Amino acid sequence: MDSNRVTLIGRVARPPESQGLPSGKTITTFRVATSTRYEMKGGQIVDTVEFHDVTAGGKLGEIVAQYVKADSRVYVEGRLRSRSEKGRRGRQVHVEADNLIMLGHRQAGAA
Repeated sequence: MDSNRVTLIGRVARPPESQGLPSGKTITTFRVATSTRYEMKGGQIVDTVEFHDVTAGGKLGEIVAQYVKADSRVYVEGRLRSRSEKGRRGRQVHVEADNLIMLGHRQAGAA
């Protein structure tokens, strides 16, 4: 059996953007940044950041558009999807969200 499941915990990199479809449904897109820290052979600590494009449709898309802000910490569950875009070579991969949990936010002045 095959499985296509993705779980991300990270921060929303920019405000979510919504658009209405002719069917009346709402699609909301946003980007989640995840970071990884590792140590190189010489002891140097390296931080890397990956950005993941996420789409949420229907009621979840409406909730994301209303409540999720840039820099919000979120837990996202979904599946990988790929699509071709006009004017771009290759296929773009994004996460199609099934579930999202808001994990809290940074307080003013907190690190």
